[in-house]
Amino acid sequence: PRTPCGSVADAVSSPARPVGPVGPGWWEGCLWAVGMHAVQLLALVLLAAFLLWCAATRFPPSLAETLDIAQELGWESSFLFTGVASLAALLVIVPAVRLRVGPRMREEFGLSRLTGGEALWVVAAVAPLGILSDQLYLWAVELTIRLAQRFPFLELVPRIDSIQLIQRQLAETPYPILLVAIALAPALSEEFVFRGLIGRGLIARQGVPLGILLTSLLFACAHGTPAHALATFPVGLYLHFVYRATGKLWAAVLLHALQNALSVTLMKYQVDPATPVSAALLCASAGYLAVVGTLLWEATRARRSPEGTYGLTTPGPLRQPAQLRPVAALRVAPPLATGSIVTFTAVVVGSRLAFL
Repeated sequence: PRTPCGSVADAVSSPARPVGPVGPGWWEGCLWAVGMHAVQLLALVLLAAFLLWCAATRFPPSLAETLDIAQELGWESSFLFTGVASLAALLVIVPAVRLRVGPRMREEFGLSRLTGGEALWVVAAVAPLGILSDQLYLWAVELTIRLAQRFPFLELVPRIDSIQLIQRQLAETPYPILLVAIALAPALSEEFVFRGLIGRGLIARQGVPLGILLTSLLFACAHGTPAHALATFPVGLYLHFVYRATGKLWAAVLLHALQNALSVTLMKYQVDPATPVSAALLCASAGYLAVVGTLLWEATRARRSPEGTYGLTTPGPLRQPAQLRPVAALRVAPPLATGSIVTFTAVVVGSRLAFL
């Protein structure tokens, strides 16, 4: 007898397609992380050489003339170098990922459009995730300052911190350029590399928990200083959770871009960054984030395979279960979401009023 997929004999005799690890392993993943910085450094070197060639009386210029030109350009306060490095990473890394993955990148990465509900849960996570990340950054900076009293060489760390560097460049840079170069470009290049490429390879080899942990560790280390890495690590974990829950890389890109845009906006318009952060606010943020994550996971459960994935660990198109199951948790989603939003908002407002 024949079945919809062919004869029984064909099904038994036809060899299964070998399924191997997808994407890079640990060491290749490290090379990709280092390669992103190498591309940015090369772009900076080429830009600096071009500017020196244009400005110097002779080329190559002397060291004294080079320092004078750098001071006149105000390289530390100019956004030109930061923007060029960010855009260079996007224009080089994403095509390189496409070459590494092959023509099935759209299916493998889940580059399909988000639904309205998925986008809503992603946007809802921006504020609490930002509060937790910012507090970790402030704690790490404070620890670095204290350690610098005993180890003077640590005084140089804040000067090379990318957040501190960007803060010195915001005043004279138009806001739309900041959104493209600081919010959107890094979100695209980093998500394609870390969640799309490295994460899939490590999960296929190491399993989901360890694969996500190692990917997030690489993601954090790629951000440079210890304070920035510590603040970025939980963001990387949640970005990977969003990717696993939806099966769509655009969900992680959206959350990443909104996180960057929120930080850039607050710094650009000098909104008071010293938002009073109490234990209640941190607990409310963590609880709110957990609720949002739970609702996102439940809202997408019916479209995941029985293994809990969208085919993110094996080659081939996205798998669909035979039947869609009703999700009982969705019936409690509206009151749960409403209660969480009200509680979170009340705690934030209460924290603000307490310090007026």
